[in-house]
Amino acid sequence: MRTQGESDSLRSIADHLTRLREYLNNNAFPDESASADDWYAFLAAFKAILGNSSNDLSLVSCLMAKEYLSSRYQLVPLDVSGKPQGANGLDIDARTVAGRRIIGEVKTTTPYKTSRFGAAQITALRKDFAKLQKNEAEHKYMFVTDRAAFTALKQGFTNELHGVRIVCLSSGEEWLVPPSIGTESG
Repeated sequence: MRTQGESDSLRSIADHLTRLREYLNNNAFPDESASADDWYAFLAAFKAILGNSSNDLSLVSCLMAKEYLSSRYQLVPLDVSGKPQGANGLDIDARTVAGRRIIGEVKTTTPYKTSRFGAAQITALRKDFAKLQKNEAEHKYMFVTDRAAFTALKQGFTNELHGVRIVCLSSGEEWLVPPSIGTESG
């Protein structure tokens, strides 16, 4: 069940998409002979209408993670719209009705090199791994939305995700990294 904040956030995203559709229906794309100024004006309007679409994608991904968790646990009500996307802290910090803590990080990252993460992506991922490892919880999750990201995590970062369940929200695949797995590295 969605909270009021989550529903409001989805309505806001839908409003941005409706305004974008209207803009695209009423404005012709510049062609290759148009000036850079024309291209800039078109794209700047596009960007202004959408706002920070990365945050929108992140919120929807957190909703996917919430739905996943809700299908497996009886959760105390959880509002994933309560923490601004990109803010410090865990993406998911939930409790079951029995009082067990569930934490998770949600990534919409697609590997830069198709099957391997780029250096900046690895740095960001490792910050999330550290959050998962330093927090005590009965259940720890690393959620990704991209199958290639799932495969790359599973193949190269298991030594940094001991006891964490990696879940690909788009495919439903999951893998629990054993509490001690060896010394692979990414």
